[in-house]
Amino acid sequence: MIHKKIDTSIDYLPTLADVELLNKQTLAGSNIISKISFGVLPFIRNQYTLLQCGGALGFKNGPMLIAAKPIDLNQQPLRFGIPGESTTATKLLRYFYPHLTNKKELLFSDIETALLNGAIDLGLIIHESRFTFQSRGLIEIADLGEQWFREFNLPLPLGAIVLRNDFIEYREQIEQDIRNSIQFAYDHTDKAMPYIKQHAQDMSEDVVLKHINLYVNQYSLDIGKDGAEAIKQLSNLSTAKRV
Repeated sequence: MIHKKIDTSIDYLPTLADVELLNKQTLAGSNIISKISFGVLPFIRNQYTLLQCGGALGFKNGPMLIAAKPIDLNQQPLRFGIPGESTTATKLLRYFYPHLTNKKELLFSDIETALLNGAIDLGLIIHESRFTFQSRGLIEIADLGEQWFREFNLPLPLGAIVLRNDFIEYREQIEQDIRNSIQFAYDHTDKAMPYIKQHAQDMSEDVVLKHINLYVNQYSLDIGKDGAEAIKQLSNLSTAKRV
């Protein structure tokens, strides 16, 4: 779509930003089309419509809690870094570990460094950090994606694409462009890789491909029935009480 490798009836002008910034911009109604964390979706329903493609849903994987050394999650007070208040990761953390409240918002790519510097005790990581943290001497404390799957037996909704409602007439065209773009990238990985690596947190092609293979899947082409059920379940987490 961006590089005119496929035919589109719309010209797209991209803006690249950290997902938490995109969340805040979309909450303010600034973006026409935007990636967001699924955790934001219940708060923008009046302004935006969820597109049925382009998102990221994972199976048995997702945000992770990591640390520099083994740690008891019941120990208090634990200082921990989050990649943004509006992210799906933080919503899951509040659900599974409501007693963890001493949080500090950090850019997702700075969390590992904050752990190594001793600025925080725990880090909530997203994106390709799950493939790199061990190489920096950090350890896994909890995999929230695994916990989600054990509890709900559903894919975990992570990132969504939404369209502002005053442009809803273009929904069908945009969804088709997104699907065609994803399919082109599947079929021509070599043409997509330079742009992806240019903006990746980790420049290793192996890490980039692992990240793509984990999160760009059948749900990216169509959310489907179980994807829709997973999104509904995640939206209900704020009112759910765990036993």
